[in-house]
Amino acid sequence: MKPFHRRFETWGTRHASAALALALLIGCSKKEAASRQASDPPPSISPVLEAGRGKGDGQLGQNIPDEGLPEGPKSFVVDEDGTLHVLDQDNERIQRFADGKLVGSTKIPARAFDDVELFGSGGYALLDVHSPAAIVFVGGDGQVTSELPLESSEIPEPSSITALVSHDDGYWVELTDDYMVHVASASGAALAASVVPGQAFDGPNALKAEQAEPQRVALFRVALPDGDTSALGEVAFGERVARRTLLAPRKGGGALLGVITESEQSDPETPPLESASLVVIDAGGHEKHRVPLPHSTSVEDSFRSVKRGNDGNVYVMKVAESGVSFVKVTP
Repeated sequence: MKPFHRRFETWGTRHASAALALALLIGCSKKEAASRQASDPPPSISPVLEAGRGKGDGQLGQNIPDEGLPEGPKSFVVDEDGTLHVLDQDNERIQRFADGKLVGSTKIPARAFDDVELFGSGGYALLDVHSPAAIVFVGGDGQVTSELPLESSEIPEPSSITALVSHDDGYWVELTDDYMVHVASASGAALAASVVPGQAFDGPNALKAEQAEPQRVALFRVALPDGDTSALGEVAFGERVARRTLLAPRKGGGALLGVITESEQSDPETPPLESASLVVIDAGGHEKHRVPLPHSTSVEDSFRSVKRGNDGNVYVMKVAESGVSFVKVTP
């Protein structure tokens, strides 16, 4: 296993000069602030898709069993062109949307898949964390090209997998929001497992997040392949951090951190109120922006509802009883 921050002047002249200097300073400061704001605008949020429920084209399935959690679309992936590929596993398909319209669909095996990444030319890598846990690779025609069992000494409990990660060198799985295991090549071939202590790749480094305290998340860079770790920064929240929804590199350096926070209600019998947010962190580890994100109100079980697309933007899936919506956050 590899182991994977001035001369004397008259009273009037002196004060006139000071006033002029102050005016010039204020003017320059305003110009500098305006320039910084223009070059570093806050993130924008725009709608991407509104999809209804059902089995028709462009609709997304819903499964409400007699026992167990209700399920809707579990995950999605966004390619470099901004096309949205939604894992509509209840309808045994992946549907593709561009500019809010359905542009294609691929049939997939009838299986309780949890996560999806792109594979090859038009194909998909599909993660199933249930027994028997595996990654199923399908081509652009939906036909299975290979299946990779996941249980191993590095992954003793596949149910602890929290994400499927696509990288230049192939496919990795994230376990318990803590570390990643390299399991397959870009072609889907099995590999001798290697481990990286982090949750996202950022060039020659990995990014790692740890909950330092109930209301604080510490971020680190992990140099690869030696595993040397250095602090990137720390983010404080006003409420308890319940879970992390995203950790990804930011274009231009830095990181994107998504979290769900909980605020306790006055009635102890009332569940905590959840809020979602995205924090944009620069290359020096400083917080640049913080924006609220849409948050699902349905009880449906989703595996990953926030992802960084291959186009560099952040996408959020919101599940409600009436349908499923997606928004794009341009950080």
